[in-house]
Amino acid sequence: MATPSAIDPAASAVRAQRAATADERARQTRRAIFDALDRLDVSAGTPTAAALIRESGVAKATFYTHFDGLGDALAEFVCLELRAIGVQERAERLRPGADPHLSVRRGIERIIDHAAAHRSVYGLVLAGSVHPEHRARILSTLSEENLTTGHLADSDLTVGELQAASTFLAAGAIELIGLWVQGRLALGRDQLADTIQRLLPGWLRGDDPPNAPHVPPISHAADPKVAAPTERKTP
Repeated sequence: MATPSAIDPAASAVRAQRAATADERARQTRRAIFDALDRLDVSAGTPTAAALIRESGVAKATFYTHFDGLGDALAEFVCLELRAIGVQERAERLRPGADPHLSVRRGIERIIDHAAAHRSVYGLVLAGSVHPEHRARILSTLSEENLTTGHLADSDLTVGELQAASTFLAAGAIELIGLWVQGRLALGRDQLADTIQRLLPGWLRGDDPPNAPHVPPISHAADPKVAAPTERKTP
């Protein structure tokens, strides 16, 4: 039996090259499928997996080695971007002198901008046009990114409470963005980012100490002026 030291280096290099080539082909295939998502005709309702396969130009068998259907491809496309945005936000927070509040704001803007650039994709997923499990995967991904990125030490919540809060916040943000891409939310891009950030708790927003009071609701020039509610005094 050959010992590890007796393994042929040339054979190992060939196997590594084959694996790299296969990985590159897989990446190109997935890229072709993802690019085709934006070209699908959604005017007549939810398109089919067959339509995506035709538009992407990949073989049917190849498509199904990567995804189990249209909803799976849609969800994976969104989840990959959410993870990438989370990585970028965490990297920004680690820079010397970084402003966590600003990093969070940029993360929110990146999600909104990605949704705007791929409006039909987000519209299909967030409007309930696909199986609930695919929407649930997106919520789970954003919730996990919240927990990974947030300053959990700044919260007095238990682990279970943090998980519940993160899921709740992810669902709210996704719902707002879904309404916005469908044109059902009368807010501009910056207003939407402001609203989402203002709704976040301090441990996720990155600008409040533990147990700090909530920031007053934001008001925009285009919105009706609403006076902040007066604080109720305890008798």
